Amino acid sequence: MHVDVTLGRKIEANKNQTKEYGPHYSDFQLYADGQPLYQQLFSDIKEAKHSIFTYFFIISDDKSGHTFLKLLQEKAKEGVQVYLSIDLINDLSFERKFKNELQASGVHFTYSRKPEFPFFFYSLHHRNHRRITTIDGKIGYSGGFNIGDEYLGKEKKFGYWRDYHIRITGEGVKDLEEQFAIDWKRDASEVITSTSKQSVPGKTLHTMSSYNGHDVIQKYIELIKQAKQSIVIATPYFIPKDEKLMNALIQARQRGVSIKILWSFKPDVPFIKEAAYPYIRQAIENDISVYGYKKGMFHGKAMVFDNETIVIGTTNFTSRSFHINDEMDFYIKDGPILQQINQALAQDIQDSKEMTISFLNNLSFLDKCKEKIVGIFNYYL
Repeated sequence: MHVDVTLGRKIEANKNQTKEYGPHYSDFQLYADGQPLYQQLFSDIKEAKHSIFTYFFIISDDKSGHTFLKLLQEKAKEGVQVYLSIDLINDLSFERKFKNELQASGVHFTYSRKPEFPFFFYSLHHRNHRRITTIDGKIGYSGGFNIGDEYLGKEKKFGYWRDYHIRITGEGVKDLEEQFAIDWKRDASEVITSTSKQSVPGKTLHTMSSYNGHDVIQKYIELIKQAKQSIVIATPYFIPKDEKLMNALIQARQRGVSIKILWSFKPDVPFIKEAAYPYIRQAIENDISVYGYKKGMFHGKAMVFDNETIVIGTTNFTSRSFHINDEMDFYIKDGPILQQINQALAQDIQDSKEMTISFLNNLSFLDKCKEKIVGIFNYYL
């Protein structure tokens, strides 16, 4: 399997390269809780006049998922162009009946990243982890949330769900539309015509990058090396298996840069917490502060460099995000979104417990065994 994945990744690099979008000015609003995000997203969808392009990694078979799909069906019946894509492998709850009902209502539908040959195992692992929604070419959304009741904190297993998602207006919406169209053409062999008109520029300078398992680490290392004062990294999973990336963080700390890492102590993926322990231990031993979020499930993906440059999007601090998945990040320079991000990070660190060497040294025998075992396959987490 690993040979298949390695070869498939090399071939894919030549077919679907990293795309760097040009600098634009947009306005951003951060959502860290599911309820206000869904209220605004569903409201924007209800007001759509021309087009809705939307891709989510997961749309659950529950009240929230049904509400979302019903809205799309209603808009399609009104004559709005509605394009919906979801991940094939990670959303097995999306039954065929939903697909048939959507298409009967006029919704254009496709599964993203369908299995294919000759690199079958690679195609199974290579998921589209981006989240994109655009409405009338004027409003965009991206970030970590999916659609489902669990993201409203209604799943007992996870409890409260904390995440970072952004609403975008301005020039950057066109980039989101373009990326959605690129992914749709790959998955459905169909060309989508953009509905974006000349956008009114926002106030905040930014760029957007989409990745397919290449280049993101190099971009992160460059930002880490440029940092002079502080780095804050928020990620649900902290598994920087790439030695160059971890060394860049350690070297930044050695030259006096303050580094804080926020990760989820209550993850939604088996073994992924234990897989993080070696890297957390290494970070703490090098005077990097690590905070485990304990209020519920933390799923946000964001970084802040020197309190001026923000990275926010879909990329986790894992080998899967760095080397296999399709991901997407916004690189934002200052602006009002910075205060919103800082407030969210401050609150989330307050709702966390600082990790210590003593805690790691006193793990249970079972946890220590899991840590050793999971190290064998943590490339795929």
